[in-house]
Amino acid sequence: MEKREFDYCIVNNDENRLLIEYYDNKGSQSIQRNDIGEISSFYNVYLKRQPLQYGLRALGLGFAIIIIGLIIAAAVGGFGIFITWIGIILAIVTILSLLIEAYVDPLLGTNYGLKMCNSIFGIESYKMTVKHENGNEAIHLYVSPDEKEEFLKYINSLKKESVMNKLADKNNESNRDGNDMEDIEKLAELHKKGIITDKEFAAKKKQILGI
Repeated sequence: MEKREFDYCIVNNDENRLLIEYYDNKGSQSIQRNDIGEISSFYNVYLKRQPLQYGLRALGLGFAIIIIGLIIAAAVGGFGIFITWIGIILAIVTILSLLIEAYVDPLLGTNYGLKMCNSIFGIESYKMTVKHENGNEAIHLYVSPDEKEEFLKYINSLKKESVMNKLADKNNESNRDGNDMEDIEKLAELHKKGIITDKEFAAKKKQILGI
């Protein structure tokens, strides 16, 4: 099995299936290689951990700052009080965001808590959607801006390989079903998107037509 590591996930590729595994035990998704269709992307932010994990860390940091501030305040006065208030504000904001995500958002059907977490801890990324060949959305994953083109190139190469293998299998069959035009249309789509070259398109078209 071929494995490609990206910043936010691992892409495992075997002969039949593409498996996306996320770091930090955030689950996995998969799609049959022969079913890979359109690929779309849009700019987004990505959380490498669950919002609750960030919230608990921020809350712990807030309480730590409060304790440090109180110690400094006992020793030197004013500056320690200022630090203490920073810790209090951080703790209050964190508690509010956790409460909003846990109770308010499910009740109202909103995602304000997640948005707050994204604005503080989110990382620049692109959300990639690999659709099923029939047009339905299949898998979603996030890649860093630096990896976007690399990911697209990699998935398109797998798609190209799968389509070529399909066509080769059909050409090896003794009794064809008369789907030459359908096969040529798939090739034309790959050619239009720049996934296959002019030379590859012309050669495969001749092979399909038996020229």
